[in-house]
Amino acid sequence: MINLLLVGNGRLENNHWCCLIRVLCFFILIPAFAYGKADIPAACHVSHSISPYFDSVTFIKQGPDWVLMQGVIDSSIVNKVQVILNDPSIKLVVMGFVPGSIDDEANQRAGMFLRKSGISVCLTAKSSVLSGGVDFFLAGKQRFVHPKSQLGVHSWQGVSGKQGWEFTAEAVEHERFIAYYQFLGINEDFYWFTLRFPFETVYWLAPGDIYYWSLAEIM
Repeated sequence: MINLLLVGNGRLENNHWCCLIRVLCFFILIPAFAYGKADIPAACHVSHSISPYFDSVTFIKQGPDWVLMQGVIDSSIVNKVQVILNDPSIKLVVMGFVPGSIDDEANQRAGMFLRKSGISVCLTAKSSVLSGGVDFFLAGKQRFVHPKSQLGVHSWQGVSGKQGWEFTAEAVEHERFIAYYQFLGINEDFYWFTLRFPFETVYWLAPGDIYYWSLAEIM
């Protein structure tokens, strides 16, 4: 037992030490346990050959049970995801370079199909996923990121050039984004967080952000 008496006005009692220890355990031990529980697919640990790819999104089967996803998400994403779902051997999508989406509605529809399927999604050490690509990543039933993965967010921008942060919180333009996050079980506050960063910029999520928002398991 520790007893500590300070000279003057300060007296530090034992229960203060207990509270401090509980706080330290929460911030140090709990994250460590949370990051170490998942059974991470072997394909997520492989350093795949990934290069910038700005054409329409592709899904190429690389192993017996996984596909590599690369490219810009467009209206073709729905049909391409349905092709994946028609192959019962596919259990995992590894995202390589996915710089964003030019059709958010199609992206969200595809994401909902993916979530219902129970397929997992992961990012490797060389992966770089931005904007609408992050929305698709969140559709994975289980999600894994490498500490060196790049996961970037910013505000969406409509065809008029007006950005998400320029609309009031009650605007109907937010509704389908919020509904999508609710469907995925992602905290709605994360959506509002992404709007803090203008479309012309990118905020790269740190491991602490990923843990705070419960976005994925960190490998």
